Amino acid sequence: MGYAQKSNLTIVAEFPYAKEGDTIKFSKRIGNFPLTSYYNKEEITVVKNKTIQYSLPSQVDGLFTALAPPYHFSAVVFYAEPNDTIRFTKSKDSVTFYGKNSVVNKMLNNRKFLNPQSDRKYDYDAVFKKHNFAEAIINEVNTHLDSVMLYYEKMRNNNQISSNCYDFLQNFITQYYDFTLGRMSDNLYKNTANERLQYKLDSVEACKLYKHYNSKYELFFEKNLNSNSLLSQNIYATAAYLAKVNKQADAKRYWNKYDDLFSKTMVNFGNVDFVKSEVYKEIYIADAIFMAIKFKTITNQIELNKVYDDFIRTFPKSVYTKPLSESISEYFKVENKKGLPHDFTGFLATYTKNIGIVKSEVEFSSLNSFNEFLENNFKNEHVFIDFWATYCLPCIQEFQFNSELMTFLQEKNIKNMYLSIDKDENQKLWKKLVSEYNLSGYHLFVGSENTDKILKIIEYIPRYMIYNFKTKKLVPLLGKPQEKEVFYNNILNIVE
Repeated sequence: MGYAQKSNLTIVAEFPYAKEGDTIKFSKRIGNFPLTSYYNKEEITVVKNKTIQYSLPSQVDGLFTALAPPYHFSAVVFYAEPNDTIRFTKSKDSVTFYGKNSVVNKMLNNRKFLNPQSDRKYDYDAVFKKHNFAEAIINEVNTHLDSVMLYYEKMRNNNQISSNCYDFLQNFITQYYDFTLGRMSDNLYKNTANERLQYKLDSVEACKLYKHYNSKYELFFEKNLNSNSLLSQNIYATAAYLAKVNKQADAKRYWNKYDDLFSKTMVNFGNVDFVKSEVYKEIYIADAIFMAIKFKTITNQIELNKVYDDFIRTFPKSVYTKPLSESISEYFKVENKKGLPHDFTGFLATYTKNIGIVKSEVEFSSLNSFNEFLENNFKNEHVFIDFWATYCLPCIQEFQFNSELMTFLQEKNIKNMYLSIDKDENQKLWKKLVSEYNLSGYHLFVGSENTDKILKIIEYIPRYMIYNFKTKKLVPLLGKPQEKEVFYNNILNIVE
């Protein structure tokens, strides 16, 4: 449920085991979209005398997380509405809530919210073993869900929980059941569990059950947004289902080009191409990036930057733009501190306006290996290379024509690289100019060791070349970007 006015959520909490000055981080829904693992570094507070009191900007109701050290084990999850005051005490092993919706928040942390009438978890397995028909399983599960919601309805009527909290629970619990039963029916559909677990469904009935639970998130429903990563997991399941049933040879594919990159995060990541809702695609892709950062399943900065660039081109007004940019920058800043030198000399880097300059682990040793360097890193891509330097005024003057040039290169699927022929001491100025002129694309700062060697080969700057991946040759390019169409035609004559 949305709220137009500006509002804050007040969090008052005790951390008896915390140290003085411990940092408490918070995550919340991003805009009107689900809760993610993103923590805004500007929205933090510190423990004083074992307590915190913090005002967190919040425009919508939904799930929130407060995270205290040690961060992997001390998350407190709670539901709240704008202008609420949430009070709790977090010990090492439990959390106690006070006030509005406290009974639900307690159950959210001990996982009892899924089956509040019982101390035991709902036995899905017994339901699958009982029935021969998909419809019978669906009906029994729905009957149980109705009983769960009747329990919460009584709590709402007795003013133990708010109406908004009830609506949230109805949607959130349904997504949990969809997720669990979707996974189970997927295993049945693949025939990996039926015989082993003594389920009674035959292949036809298993297929019906699989379709029911794994096709529910093809079309967009706004109520589903009040969730967490469960929504993206259910979108993932629907995407996998649609990929199986979609036999069209001309199906429009785009995100599947990143399947290999996300193989350790989400297998067959690009199945999302089959989902109709663009909103669901946006949520799914953003969540996949957050997950890749959280679990460190992608360590190639250049490749993850490509995904981010594609994301902001596809969803230019996305509320995820800033959180993703901050998360990627922070992630690779930490990773670079761990293993790579702090300077950029000799390393391939990328620059985007939102993220800044990010260094990869890709390195070249000398210009003699430059062709090999291009061949290894741009196997199926033509590359436009701008040789320049921070001291070269004619080079810098050509940057004013970059906007049209970059549009042309993107349309022709040609990558662009800026190769800076500078000495190491000019690196600070190099970074400043890259940012000031928004030189998006690949960058190579060659450094003092290779500067003279490169100048002997290219002779002068500014100089422009094209790497043709088909011929594996580096070809000098006539003209300058200011010549526009004439210059563009010269590029086409080399790559076509």
